Amino acid sequence: MPLFEIAKKINKTPQDIYEIIKDAFIKEKFIYTNFAKGFIDFYFDPIQILKNDEDRFTFKNQRPEQIVFEFSSPNIAKPFTIGHLRSTNIGVVLSNIFERVGNNIIRLNYLADWGTQFGKLLYAYENFYHGDHGGELDIYSLNNLYIRFHTEAQNKPEIEDKAREIFRNLECADKTLSTLWQKFYDISVAYFKKIYEKLNVKFDDIESESCYIKDAKKLTEELLKKGIAKVSQDAIIADLENKRLGIGILQKKDESTIYLSRDLAALICRFNKYKFDKIFYVVGKEQQLHFKQLSEIAVRIEPRLKDKIVHIAFGHFRFKGEKISTREGKIIYFEDVLSRGIEKVTKILIERKDIIDVNNISEKIALTALKYYDLKNHIIKDIDFSWDEALNFDGNTGPYILYTLVRIKSLFKKFKEKFGCDVSFESIPLEKLSQSEDINYLLRKILLYFDFILLAKNTREPNILCNYIFDLLKIFNNFYQRVKIIKDDKNESETLLYPVSLLQGVTREYINLFGIQEIDVM
Repeated sequence: MPLFEIAKKINKTPQDIYEIIKDAFIKEKFIYTNFAKGFIDFYFDPIQILKNDEDRFTFKNQRPEQIVFEFSSPNIAKPFTIGHLRSTNIGVVLSNIFERVGNNIIRLNYLADWGTQFGKLLYAYENFYHGDHGGELDIYSLNNLYIRFHTEAQNKPEIEDKAREIFRNLECADKTLSTLWQKFYDISVAYFKKIYEKLNVKFDDIESESCYIKDAKKLTEELLKKGIAKVSQDAIIADLENKRLGIGILQKKDESTIYLSRDLAALICRFNKYKFDKIFYVVGKEQQLHFKQLSEIAVRIEPRLKDKIVHIAFGHFRFKGEKISTREGKIIYFEDVLSRGIEKVTKILIERKDIIDVNNISEKIALTALKYYDLKNHIIKDIDFSWDEALNFDGNTGPYILYTLVRIKSLFKKFKEKFGCDVSFESIPLEKLSQSEDINYLLRKILLYFDFILLAKNTREPNILCNYIFDLLKIFNNFYQRVKIIKDDKNESETLLYPVSLLQGVTREYINLFGIQEIDVM
């Protein structure tokens, strides 16, 4: 830390400043300092911190905030894609991080179950579906019908108008259409439930766009009366040109609602219900204009929403540079990607010949690899996914973390086998640890673990945690290669296992934040 500017401002030398502040830093557990050429360097003794700072591994938030996270939000009647996985992964880890630092979190899944696309789906069902998909309607046959509609519309554009008319009738509560729509909805929700169980993801509430149709119509009328909205070419719009946000359409000329008005209604209802301090929308970066319009109009409706609405925009998941598209039928299903990963992991494990429950472990490793590969990248960045990179057991990957945790478990198992008891750290001579620079280095890195959680929270970048835990585990694995940890002497072994135990705890906390499940063998 340079002292030149401080010294200049109070007309003293850098050496004078050093003499003034060094004792204060020692009281704050900086054990010693060094001054050289106008700079002060701080060093801390991890052993002293472990002995004297009982709150190091805890955190007390003086002002917990009420925070809503909306994430995942798959489309009814469409399979869960790799794009939905990004929103889910990012939403899980960020909501966990904000909760870890003491905030109150509400996790919402907002299902996309309304809009003109359902007029298209209903038209396709009535005209193209003949029960020829194995005799049972499922999420894939529903999506195939949607794709079929767009294929037919290329040669028969007039069916687009028919689909809009069907949706308008649906929004007017046509009984036959509503019954069919509910069938599509129930099929989809049952399918999504299985996906979330596999991903080990839970929500505090599940909402749907369709819940806010009446509220959206009522709100649009209020915006007209207040002058926030106006009629233009028989549609109702919010003119945001003065904010360089274009025109926000709130109601189409056929009087059907649109997702902007439904999102506004949902936002106002949530604010009244949860009294939140912040709401985070974890949605792809292609929706940036939508959320800017949403925020601008919302603040005009309710000024208290200013600075409370945050869009966490993320990039696309790509395979061979191809963006996911449902309209063209180029869908990259999450389940297909996972199946491919399971195949690759199974082959790796079979070659090792020492894993018994290969199928169960393969799925967990593949899921971990997929989640971690996503999270180790900057959120806004487009990702070119590669299973070969994601399954590299020696790189910054999920399998590397799982493998290191299994290695740590094996050490405690070896200790018990050798000495006939579990490890006890009650009488560990911590001073002995300070004699090893390897252990000191490992402990200093471990003690920074919560600082990185705070940094990830403040920047809203989970990759910060990935980089930290990878660096930490590399340090441990280098230490593991150089030092025999389980020795002939029980006390000496327990002393060496103490930092390993701290490392295990930190790593477990991090994978819990990631939504990753630990395994016993690998």
